[in-house]
Amino acid sequence: MMTPVSSELLATVDLEEPISGILTVECDTFESKFRDAAKKADEDGIPERGLVYRLLGAICCFHFKPENRVEPFSNRIGYSDGSRTLVGSDFNKEQIDALHSVVSRFQNVAMRTRVADLVWTRDKSKSDCAEIAIDGYVTMVRSLIDGTATDCVGGSDPTGVAAHDLLTRAIVIARTTGWNKTENDPLRSVLAETLTLAIQKADMAVVRMGQLTTDVRLEPANEILKILPELVESLIEKADFYLAESVQKLVIRRQKIEKIESREAVLKLASIYEAKSEQTGSAMLKASALQDALDSLQNTQGVREERQRLHEKLKDAQLHMFEEMGHFEHSIDISNEVERLLAGYKGLDLLDSLMRLAKTERPKSSASLIEHARDEAQKFPLSSLFATSVLDSKGRTVARTGGGTDQHDGLRFKVIGHEKIRMGLAVGAAINPARQWITENFVADLSVFHELCHISPFVPSGMEIAFARGMEAFIYGDDYLAGAALFPVLEAGMRALVASAGRSDTKISVGGIEETIGLGAMLAEHRDVLEEVFGEGAIFCIENLFVHELGPKIRHGYCHGLTRDSQFYSDEYVYAIKLIYSLVLLPLQSSSWADIKAHVQSNIGI
Repeated sequence: MMTPVSSELLATVDLEEPISGILTVECDTFESKFRDAAKKADEDGIPERGLVYRLLGAICCFHFKPENRVEPFSNRIGYSDGSRTLVGSDFNKEQIDALHSVVSRFQNVAMRTRVADLVWTRDKSKSDCAEIAIDGYVTMVRSLIDGTATDCVGGSDPTGVAAHDLLTRAIVIARTTGWNKTENDPLRSVLAETLTLAIQKADMAVVRMGQLTTDVRLEPANEILKILPELVESLIEKADFYLAESVQKLVIRRQKIEKIESREAVLKLASIYEAKSEQTGSAMLKASALQDALDSLQNTQGVREERQRLHEKLKDAQLHMFEEMGHFEHSIDISNEVERLLAGYKGLDLLDSLMRLAKTERPKSSASLIEHARDEAQKFPLSSLFATSVLDSKGRTVARTGGGTDQHDGLRFKVIGHEKIRMGLAVGAAINPARQWITENFVADLSVFHELCHISPFVPSGMEIAFARGMEAFIYGDDYLAGAALFPVLEAGMRALVASAGRSDTKISVGGIEETIGLGAMLAEHRDVLEEVFGEGAIFCIENLFVHELGPKIRHGYCHGLTRDSQFYSDEYVYAIKLIYSLVLLPLQSSSWADIKAHVQSNIGI
C-alpha cells in the first residue's frame, strides 16, 4: 500500500529537483530519478523527503492507457503472488486533494500534466485540472513538433506513438468536458498540424493520425486526407501491402461515416489482401490473407463472381498449409531454474521476447501423458482401484470416473491431475518470471498486440481488440482481465482456423436451419485440422482445460458465472490464458517472422 503524503509535507519539498533540466514528454523517464533521490534522502536522514519522491516516482511509472476513460493509469507490473504496482484508483481523496494543492508548482510540463490528469481522473469536480491536462498534452506535442523535447525512443516525432497517445488522452478529456468549447481550439489546431506532417511522412503515422482525426470529425481532415487513394496506389507499387491495407481501411471508414457508397473501396481492399497473399512464402499466411479478402467483401452487393474466384484461390492455398505448420508439434523444454530461463531472454528485443514466451512450456503429447498415467497406476494400483467422484466448490458431484487401470476416464482423470502439477511448475518457474522480465524491460502496450493480432491467422477479422486487450493484460499480470477477455474468444480463433482449412463450422438442423457448432463439437469433428496446425498436444490440452467433464471446464465456468475471482490467478487458469496467447503468436513463427517484426516495429515505432 502507498503511504499517504499530506499537502503540508508536499509544500516543504522541492518537487522538481530530481528531474531538473530533463526535457521529455515521457514521465517514465522520471521514475528512476525520483527513486534515486528518495534513496539519497533516506541516507541523508530526511525520510519525509524520501516519502514525497517515492510518491512522485509511483505517479511516473503507471502503465499509461490514454484511451481508457475510467482507469488510464494502470499497473506497470503484476507479480506472481497476485500483488501489483500502483494504479490510479489506489489514490484516495485525501491524497488527490494533496496533489491538487501542488499542481501549479510543477514547471516541468510532463510532470504537471500527469499530476493534473491523475487528479481530474479521480475527482471530476476539479475541472481546473482537466484544462491543465489538455493544455499540457497539447504543449508536449508542440514541443515534439519544434524539437525541444524528446519522446520514449529519444527522438522528436510529432506523429509517433508517443504523440498519438498524448493527443488521444487530450481528446478523451476534451470530449468529456465539452469538445466544442473554444478552449479546445489549440487541441484541434495541433491535430490538423500533426495530420499534415503524417501525410508528408506517408507511413503508418497516416493511419494513426487519420483515425484520430476521423473519430472526432475534425473538419480540416477532410481536405488533408483527400490524398489517401493516391497514397494507397503508391504503397501497392512498393509492395507495402500491410500499410496499404491499413490506409485503405481508413478510406472505407471515412466513406461510411460520410455515408458515401464504398463498394469500389471495398473491392480495392480485397485486391490488396490478394496481392499480399501472392507476396508471402507462407501457405498459412497466404490462406489467411485470402480469407481476409473474402471477409472484406461480406455485405457488399454485386461481388459474387469475385468472391467465387477468391474462394478457388483459397482452396488451392489450403492444400499446402498443413505440411508447412506441422513443425509446431515439437515442444520446447524449459529448465526449472528461473535464472537459466531468464538468461535466454537477455539480448532479445520486445517482439522476440514475446515470441519466446509463446514457445515456452508447450503442452506435451497425449500419448506420453497417458503412458505416464498408466505407468503410475501400475506402480500404485490402490490409487486407481476405486471409482472417483469429482466435486465442485459446493461439494456437489459433477462427474465420476470408473475404478481400475483399464478405464479410459480413470486414466484421463490421472492425466488431468498430473497436468495440474506440471502447470503449477510451468507458471511459477517459467511463465511468471518471463512476463515479469518482459514488463520490467519493455513497454508492451496495446498497440503491439493489436498489430500482432491483426496479422495472426488465429484472430478473426474484427476481433483484434478483444484478443489484444487480453494478451496485454496477461503480460502485465492482470490475469482476471486477461481470462475475461480471452476465454470467450478461444472458440472464435479455433473457428477461424477451421474456416481457413476449408471446413464448415456449422451443421444443418431440423427444418433446414444452419447452426454454428460449439467448441466441443469442433474438437471432435475438425480435430485433424487443428492438430495439424498446433500439434496434437495443444489440442489435447485445450480439451482437458476447457471441455472435458473431468477437467476444470474453464470456459463453461466463466460463461455461466461459476468462476470465483481467485480462480483467475490459479495455475490452471494462468496456463490456459498463456495457451491462448501462444495460439495467437505461434502461427507467425514462419519464414516471414523477420518481415512481420519489421512491419510491427515500423508501425508502432519500437
